[in-house]
Amino acid sequence: MSDPLAAGGALPRMPRSALRAKVEALPRDPGVYLFKDAAGAVLYVGKAKSLRERVKGYFVPGGDGRLFVRFIEKRVVDVDVVVTRSEKEALLLENNLIKTHQPRYNIRLKDDKSFLQLRIDAHHPFPAIVPVRRPRKDGARYLGPYPSARAIRTTLRLLRSVFPLRDCRDREFASRTRPCLKHQIGMCCAPCVGKVTPERYAELVESAVKVLQGDTAALVEQLQSDMAEAAAKLEYERAAVLRDRISFLSTSTEVQAVESQRFVDRDALGFHRKGRRIELCLLEFRGGKLLSSRPLSLSSDLPDDEAISSFLGAWYAGGRPVPDEVLLPFPAYAADAFAELWSERRGRQVRVFEPRSGAGLRAIELANRNAELALKTARAQESIELRVLEDVKRRLGLARAPRRIECLDISHLQGAAPVAGLVVFVDGKPEKGEYRRYRVRTTAGNDDFGAMREVVRRRFKAGAAAPPDLLLLDGGRPQVAAVATVLEELGVDVPLAGIVKPERRGRGLDLSAAEVDHVVLPGRAEAIALPPDDEACFLLQRVRDEAHRFAIAFHRRLRSRGALESELSAIEGLGKKRVRALLIGFGGLRGVKAASQEQIAQVAGIGAALAERIYATLHRGAAES
Repeated sequence: MSDPLAAGGALPRMPRSALRAKVEALPRDPGVYLFKDAAGAVLYVGKAKSLRERVKGYFVPGGDGRLFVRFIEKRVVDVDVVVTRSEKEALLLENNLIKTHQPRYNIRLKDDKSFLQLRIDAHHPFPAIVPVRRPRKDGARYLGPYPSARAIRTTLRLLRSVFPLRDCRDREFASRTRPCLKHQIGMCCAPCVGKVTPERYAELVESAVKVLQGDTAALVEQLQSDMAEAAAKLEYERAAVLRDRISFLSTSTEVQAVESQRFVDRDALGFHRKGRRIELCLLEFRGGKLLSSRPLSLSSDLPDDEAISSFLGAWYAGGRPVPDEVLLPFPAYAADAFAELWSERRGRQVRVFEPRSGAGLRAIELANRNAELALKTARAQESIELRVLEDVKRRLGLARAPRRIECLDISHLQGAAPVAGLVVFVDGKPEKGEYRRYRVRTTAGNDDFGAMREVVRRRFKAGAAAPPDLLLLDGGRPQVAAVATVLEELGVDVPLAGIVKPERRGRGLDLSAAEVDHVVLPGRAEAIALPPDDEACFLLQRVRDEAHRFAIAFHRRLRSRGALESELSAIEGLGKKRVRALLIGFGGLRGVKAASQEQIAQVAGIGAALAERIYATLHRGAAES
């Protein structure tokens, strides 16, 4: 039997009868099963209480009515299993195998960051309320978790206008001799210079904590009284400040108006599905109050109960906080195993269940409605994006809508060490997993045209991925002409266009036109103006700007690692300035190696003696061979 933890290597296609016989021989123990295709790649990893009964369900003659079975008949040629002592062990092993093999048909989440929590140092006389990702056992007080980083940071900024707590680092706090600007505008009470006592500061901290936990009634009542008193004394500016603070606190309370009668931390998971498209909505209740609604889109052939189970395993993996209760819209596969595992992790009971009445049921109904709304919204947005692609097709005269757009940009430092970035957009959205980076190998110096020709030749070489619906270049007519020649040589039929910024349109274009971006097409004399308020223009600009960002980031990363200068920097007498002068002077390291000793000596700051050392070092390997 093959190693179930390994993947790779072609597998002989097993007759369906033999595969069913193998399934019939599987044990009834708990464990993990791995479906593999003809190439030996793991397609799906699943867990089971009884391996035989679970896997048999996929091979029922004629199918068992589940969408997921469709792929089984077409793709799976073998199944391997790993027996475990318990369903909980299978749960842990399944998660590890999914991370290792990244199977196509499992749900994989890219967001592996921890939730934000707010930290209050209990040992500091004047603590700041600081957002942190990973709490430590340091005796500090932690609030949260809060799933939205942007929301909690915005709340903290508004909160400091109500409660003037410090937000500086402890080192800055200890070294201050006079109040900072925030004290002057009323957003800090300046404890660093003794403007407030520890007792009064502690009261401010507790009031802020109450607001963060949703308890604002008493504070609003006190502020209303203070505002009335200030107005009676004709202190209108102070009354206006108090009015704004009351407004903020009232809004904060309204946001948390959906709450449970039980002050318990819980997550409620809503579910809505259309075919392979699944929309989840995770409502997060902390302290009985709804803190956030998080939509999550998935695409899967898994049946509903397995889709929910796969999501739970991925979402709460890696130390993500688990609440007291996880409410589900329907029973999930292995829910009891999740509850046991998470209870051990937290050190107290975690319930994973489908509520049938009360506040829990109301929370699930709300989550389901939000999931349905999120799916409708997402589909409407996709319809808009497809309409924009149709508009791009019409404007550029393409045969079909450019659902897949690839954009190429070149980056270099005054001609030194050129690199290229190729980005991919599918249906108007970036597919970052398909981005490609290229080091330009055969083109030296400030030659964007030669670099583009080289990279395009490498991109469309024999056996490369299918061509896009549109190849976009960050450049004008010369770049388009250079690339068009390469595509013609290769026999690749792909629509080509260049997008030109106003200051780079150059001669041959109507410079009297408005200062807008233009698109240049091969074989077309006139450029196409893109109105600045046009959705098609926004899409093309976004693709172009993303390619520009990606290429520059790649070049900067190479420079920061010293990858562009390592050979030269190792030569005695060459500092950063001289290395830079050489790379710019000869268009990169390849140009320096191709230069003669006399040419190297002519670079400012080098001289004959150093040029001799550089030349000898760079050509030592060739001489020894």
